Amino acid sequence: MSDPAPKVPDEMFREVKYYAVGDIDPQVIQLLKAGKAKEVSYNALASHIISEDGDNPEVGEAREVFDLPVVKPSWVILSVQCGALLPVNGFSPESCQIFFGITACLSQGVDTGWSSLLESSRTLPGRGREGSLCPQTRKMTTKMSP
Repeated sequence: MSDPAPKVPDEMFREVKYYAVGDIDPQVIQLLKAGKAKEVSYNALASHIISEDGDNPEVGEAREVFDLPVVKPSWVILSVQCGALLPVNGFSPESCQIFFGITACLSQGVDTGWSSLLESSRTLPGRGREGSLCPQTRKMTTKMSP
């Protein structure tokens, strides 16, 4: 993140108690603190786990034992840019999700078929977790035919 930090709405993250796993960009931590998030020293005390590494054992423990949401740092950045906390679905660092590593910009009108496809990508079952379908999707069409 080389851009200047965006302005964080007052107390945006006040309900967030985060535990960072691995190397997290210091600017992400600054955004969390500016929004009044609290850093905790143990993952079981957290409301959110922030990590880039979905395979880290601490991430697995937080998800499987404590049933905590695990999000990438981009969840913080995009929430600030949107001015509201975004849903945690779709920000998992797990690499075996459909559309993993794909950034889509829906700048024009989204038809019902496209929105249904995106919604189904979050709810397809796989490995017993929502949204963790494992086929490695590398390309996606940007125009859908009726």
